Amino acid sequence: MIFARYLELGSVRALADDLDRWGNPQQARGGYRTGTIGGGRFGVGALAHLLKNRFYIGEGGFIGVRFTAARHEPILEPAPV
Repeated sequence: MIFARYLELGSVRALADDLDRWGNPQQARGGYRTGTIGGGRFGVGALAHLLKNRFYIGEGGFIGVRFTAARHEPILEPAPV
């Protein structure tokens, strides 16, 4: 849903505002010392990082080296060039 809305809205800021209106927070998870981590709103930086993550199109990487053949099927289809 986040990727589709980004394509519709055309900007990360508009997407962050849209997710705020829908009340769509990040998923909360258990933390060792604090009890929970996450569960708040998506910031622009977090959304930009998520949208640029090439893992979703089936690529992997480690410390700046990209592997075009990851060990999983793509979750999203890459955009045509």
